Amino acid sequence: MCFDRTFILEPKPFALPRKTPIALLLLCTFHLAGFTQNFEISPPPKWVIEVDPNPDSEVSKYDVNGGFYNALIDYQSNFETEEEFTHQSLNIVTAAGITSASEIYITYDSSFQSLNFHYLHIWRNGKMLDRTADLSFEFLTNEQNLGIGIYTGALTAYEILKDIRRDDVIEYAYTIKGSNPLYEGNNYEFLYLDASNPIDRFHIRIIHADKEKHTIECRNCGDLKLDKDVKDGMRIYSFDESNIEAIDVEESQPSWHIPFRHILSTQAASWTEINDWGLEIFKVDGAQEELDNVFEEVLTGSETEVEKISALLDFTQNDIRYMGVETGMGSIRPFMPNQVIKQRFGDCKDKTLLFVELMHKMGVKTVYPALVNTAMTHSLINMLPGRQIFDHVVVCMDYKGKRYWIDPTISQQGGDFMHRSMVDYGYALIVKEGNNRLAKMSIEDDYSRMEITEEYVISNFEDPAELTVTSKLHGLNADQFRMIIEYYSVKEASDELRMIYANLYPNILERAKLKVKDDMVENVITLTESYTIPDHWREEEGYLMKLQYFQYEPIALYEYVSPIACEIKKQPVEVPYPSYFKQHTILHLPEEIGINVQDQHVDNVAFKYDKTAVSESPKHIELNYFYQTKTREIEAEAFIQVCKDMNTMTQDLPIKISYPLK
Repeated sequence: MCFDRTFILEPKPFALPRKTPIALLLLCTFHLAGFTQNFEISPPPKWVIEVDPNPDSEVSKYDVNGGFYNALIDYQSNFETEEEFTHQSLNIVTAAGITSASEIYITYDSSFQSLNFHYLHIWRNGKMLDRTADLSFEFLTNEQNLGIGIYTGALTAYEILKDIRRDDVIEYAYTIKGSNPLYEGNNYEFLYLDASNPIDRFHIRIIHADKEKHTIECRNCGDLKLDKDVKDGMRIYSFDESNIEAIDVEESQPSWHIPFRHILSTQAASWTEINDWGLEIFKVDGAQEELDNVFEEVLTGSETEVEKISALLDFTQNDIRYMGVETGMGSIRPFMPNQVIKQRFGDCKDKTLLFVELMHKMGVKTVYPALVNTAMTHSLINMLPGRQIFDHVVVCMDYKGKRYWIDPTISQQGGDFMHRSMVDYGYALIVKEGNNRLAKMSIEDDYSRMEITEEYVISNFEDPAELTVTSKLHGLNADQFRMIIEYYSVKEASDELRMIYANLYPNILERAKLKVKDDMVENVITLTESYTIPDHWREEEGYLMKLQYFQYEPIALYEYVSPIACEIKKQPVEVPYPSYFKQHTILHLPEEIGINVQDQHVDNVAFKYDKTAVSESPKHIELNYFYQTKTREIEAEAFIQVCKDMNTMTQDLPIKISYPLK
């Protein structure tokens, strides 16, 4: 993420304790001299109302995942004071829950937020033990994304709880005050009302000035209505429910599908307001003289316009390394092109603004930043407008009657700018004068595909077989492999490819070094692998005699298909899209053989698959495979048939070629 730290991926208020990865502690635990912690232990704000857990819990330990659950979630937000109060009670029902729940960590940005911790109570055998005075928070820099070039400057207040036992209830409360100044006091809430564990009591209270415009909606809520009240000039929305059952979260459901009841609230009146805000965020201050230096560095003057645009995009993608300094307002406002060019690094918003300004300098004016959400994607259209709901910025370019979407953060892309692969993020807010709506990206990726040719030469029953594999990676497939060999040697890439075939032929040996041919103009990478396969013949008892056999499987196809459990689904199922795979296999055999390989054709709502076999001679067999996905998700009721098709398909992939044992 490089445009703020979107709450869409971590909806409030589920900032529950969980086991902190050791690697995080090793990376992030150091003295914070010079950092402003903005932390204190103090009573709750006066506007907060007291809420107690539900005394009549209906939860059994057999209903709980992870060994603990929320006896109480109490979240209260005051838009006027910019304070968010969180109060939780965690009921530990198993020994495993002690480990899971015995740590508290709270993340905030101390450059514009403060953390007030109120109390820690341990309830044991009906008695309250006040552990507030025992607290000794450590403050960690929350930089687990440094490895991918993101520095946030956020702090995590971290506490290891002592003397926690099974059947204890851990109760604590805290308030985070402040919001990013660039949001201009405009709040947005996205609150789940259900969870994957049961909840004894869930209380939400949202307060804002009655005179201010505000939209609040309860989605997937059926007949549930939020309580509304006006008191002392403040409008109060509240939700209070007990004995909430767990909602099954299926691993196969898309990230953009929300199975829970949830509240959306915004102070933004329309997408026009968000667009106008975006125009201010991406406004360029002053002359950007360094742009001229880029033109001198990159261009010769003899290029066509398309070649110039492509060269400037290459510079932005490859010569400006990806690195985001996202502290405070830097999490939203981009650095100016002058600074980005001088420092030669930037994140998505920095690189986007740089490319937009390069295009404007060149005279191509219809180029704009476009805000997207990489998790919500096509469901973004269902969200209420808000400044906080985006987590990535790309480029929208209208050029000679056609719209192009470009991601300046993707390095080592081949092809000219008109033919570069791009992820379809569903909907985007194009930041340009007069815009008042989200735009559907509607990206059709006609370039990305994998095409493989395998040739097996099995001359006799004694010598090793020889295998030559030629793979052509097009579009995004080529881009991804090109990025791999930017970080890893060809030898390491070769070893990984060999291990794919080693799953079927454990003793496979490399016969020649991996050959890599990279056509950057067409954005096609050709890989040539050469192997020797000893011990490829195996023996088995046949019906009347001993047999020796060679087993063939289209091993690369397993990267796209595999057997799956045909379970009844309640939620939509995500499909890897787009996926395009084509393979041609040639088998040269030592003796004539009659082999019956059935053609297979599948065409369902999720994918299309074809397998055909051709025998030009009794010692020569050719197999053809084609697999292509058709959509990014399917409805739950369609899954069983798709699952059966997938399993039938994968079950028939192995082919056994048998001869009488000599």
